[in-house]
Amino acid sequence: VQAGNAAAAAVRAALLAERGVTGDDDIFGPRGYFALYGGPVPGEDPASVAVEIDMRSLSRKLYPCCYITHRLIAAALDARRQLPGGVMPAFARIDVRVPYGMMRPLHVTDPRSGLEGKFCAAYTIATALHQGSVGLADFDDTAVSRPAIRALMEKITVTEEELKGEMPIGIDHGAVVLEIGSVAKATVTAYPGSPSRPASE
Repeated sequence: VQAGNAAAAAVRAALLAERGVTGDDDIFGPRGYFALYGGPVPGEDPASVAVEIDMRSLSRKLYPCCYITHRLIAAALDARRQLPGGVMPAFARIDVRVPYGMMRPLHVTDPRSGLEGKFCAAYTIATALHQGSVGLADFDDTAVSRPAIRALMEKITVTEEELKGEMPIGIDHGAVVLEIGSVAKATVTAYPGSPSRPASE
């Protein structure tokens, strides 16, 4: 819906411009953006505001899927590094505990397209465990049906913690804990690429 509305606005703007509708070159000038949205008390002139960007405050999205899956992927990659040769034990189960509310956007359990794979906890975990990386090619429509990934998905159980205390704010509360039998265990609190777990060069 968000992408569709943005595209629709662009098409409307192009069609209006094609038909001769014009606008002020200075959107911050008189009767411009701030007059419309600024409220009764004017703010500072944008030209006088010194913008200082602290790159350490930015989170970088390292994987091309729902941001909520990123701690799951990080936990899977951390656990995979603990496995001898990075190979999953044949009969090991993968148990994952996630904070309350984390599974709401990850509603897909049986992805049939690349887009659905982006919102599937088991698929993103299995992909990270199987190959040690998660990239654009993993969200091609044919990628989600790979037999090895599907077999690994069957071994994954994701359990969401119950709500304790007040409703949490934001998405970075609690921790993701992933266990591969008694062989490997990984706990991830910070999102990879966030200021608390910054991306490497």
